[in-house]
Amino acid sequence: MVKTLNRYNLFVVNTLIDDRYEMRGLVGSGGMADVYLAHDEVLDRDIALKLLKARYAEDEEFVERFRREAKSAAALTSPYIVPIFDRGETEDGTYYIAMEYLPGGTLKDRLRIRGALPPHTAVEVALQIAEALQAAHKRSVIHRDVKPDNVLYADSEHVKVVDFGIARAAEATTISHIGDILGSVKYMSPEQAAGEQVGPASDLYSLGVVLYEMLTGRVPFEVSSPEDVPAKHTNEPPPHPTEANPEVSEVMDAVVMRLLAKDPEDRYGSAAELIGELRRVRDTLPLVGSSPEEMTTAAMGASAAPTLPQLVSDSIEPPHRRLPRLLIALAALVVALGVVGWFLWRDSGAESISEALQSVLGGSPEGVRRKPTGPEEIKVPEVKGLTEQAARGRLEEADLGVEVRHRESPEEDAGRVLEQSVPGGREVEKGSKILLTVGEGLRAARVPNLVGLSYTEAENRLKQSGFLLGGVVEAPSDTVPAGVVMKQDPSPGTEQNPNSYVYLTTSVGPSEGSSASGGQVPGATGTQNGASSGASSKAAVAAAVQGHYEAIGAGSFEEAYSYFGPTLRSQQDEASWITGEESSQIQSTTINSLEVNEVSGNTATATVDVSSVNKTETARFHIVWRLVKEGGVWKLDQQLSGQRIG
Repeated sequence: MVKTLNRYNLFVVNTLIDDRYEMRGLVGSGGMADVYLAHDEVLDRDIALKLLKARYAEDEEFVERFRREAKSAAALTSPYIVPIFDRGETEDGTYYIAMEYLPGGTLKDRLRIRGALPPHTAVEVALQIAEALQAAHKRSVIHRDVKPDNVLYADSEHVKVVDFGIARAAEATTISHIGDILGSVKYMSPEQAAGEQVGPASDLYSLGVVLYEMLTGRVPFEVSSPEDVPAKHTNEPPPHPTEANPEVSEVMDAVVMRLLAKDPEDRYGSAAELIGELRRVRDTLPLVGSSPEEMTTAAMGASAAPTLPQLVSDSIEPPHRRLPRLLIALAALVVALGVVGWFLWRDSGAESISEALQSVLGGSPEGVRRKPTGPEEIKVPEVKGLTEQAARGRLEEADLGVEVRHRESPEEDAGRVLEQSVPGGREVEKGSKILLTVGEGLRAARVPNLVGLSYTEAENRLKQSGFLLGGVVEAPSDTVPAGVVMKQDPSPGTEQNPNSYVYLTTSVGPSEGSSASGGQVPGATGTQNGASSGASSKAAVAAAVQGHYEAIGAGSFEEAYSYFGPTLRSQQDEASWITGEESSQIQSTTINSLEVNEVSGNTATATVDVSSVNKTETARFHIVWRLVKEGGVWKLDQQLSGQRIG
């Protein structure tokens, strides 16, 4: 039961949303929604719960579009996108989205507190935002509202972008408060501000404004309405970042100005192209933490050996004045050498001051006793973040050895140094070996088939396969018992990077008014909790048959093929089978009845009455399947009989 304090969606702490999400406190508020810290009682983890404000929740057109856009955004998977776990509606009509909770605050908070960021840090953040946009643009999702408020810190060096799809839902509706949702016009591209069609280049423009602000502490144009944005571009180009911050390099300035081009055609062609450019720029910038003193020392070390200053100039003073000045200078030099020699002799062990001076000025007469010196110490250069080749070169130039080991990493870190055994700036003996840990990218893995498993079994299977459990949605079913997985996203067999989220739909049993009893499959008795092993097996068999036909109806033929056992797989390869199914142009499937006839060990039989609709007709079939258990999962292995009955 949800209790609201007022029409602005302020919820009582410790109350539950949909008997699942316990409210912990308000953590943020924007023009469109309020964000709460909540605890997921089902998965026992903290989440961020975004609640639409009342005026949007009352707009049916917007809510419907928002549902669709939230679903589209939930399908995005990237280390740099805040994942959506769940979405729903409370008893009082408030629409919510459950997301990953990131306590690090927003990029806007950091800019407000610290001002401009160091160029290397700004490029790193921009690079991660670009990675998020690339993942979205591949799925034809345009953010439309890229700004520092929508960039959250997962940790000190890792950011994630949030709110994909929200602005799209707003633009497609007739709501009167669209400015609240689209956020500040300061980050809006000229074409978006003019109401023209937007695309990936529009997001890149907004990223350019964010990068400009990170480098200079301010946005390129101070505007108050969308109409001002194209007008500013017409009257004058954006001021260069170097004008506000001389530390911005020319190449970095050029990247920003290209992103801020008025014509989308003049910007980068894609987020992927921008990512490549930002990586090249990153390799040219000094690393964060390099002090001016260190940079000066490095510059001096690279320059030629200093020469003694010219004491007098033959072209300036007349000859009769040169001799007295020269004598004075020589006398001063003798006195200085005498003083230096005294201190050197006292500490050097030399038998005379002249011997001490000779050791300093390059002479080394025989017999001079010197104190033994230790191994030469060398300062280790900072190479973290560089490519392996660049890191090797920098360490070898410093007369240091290199050893490399590889470790799985996100694809964007492949080939780059993740760690170095000795931190940059620390001194070691000349010739010491530095161990570098270099990323090699994640090895993609296939998502396991979870349909037909209980929630606990599915969770364990995901852990074993290296994937994470995302949101869990519950839905009624007349054929799948309560607690059994009905659907999953991504579908089984899909190649994903490890640690990607997999979303589940589990059954809560039959809907109200259904003729089914207790969520049981025809022919099965009992429920998932406390049921006999026979009933549980029948439920899993039924779920496998149902999942296969639902995948066909949805056009997910790869998923449908994943339900096939070894016999069917040996008879027809996946590509040929999919080609045949696509040619049928099936638009939907409906299971009229499903009965599990027998389960014996690792084999079972099931009878299904299913209808399919294509562009020309509706057909109905009566099919008996033989199933086998493979790897603990039921598979459709052989069609024992099949008859068209309508």
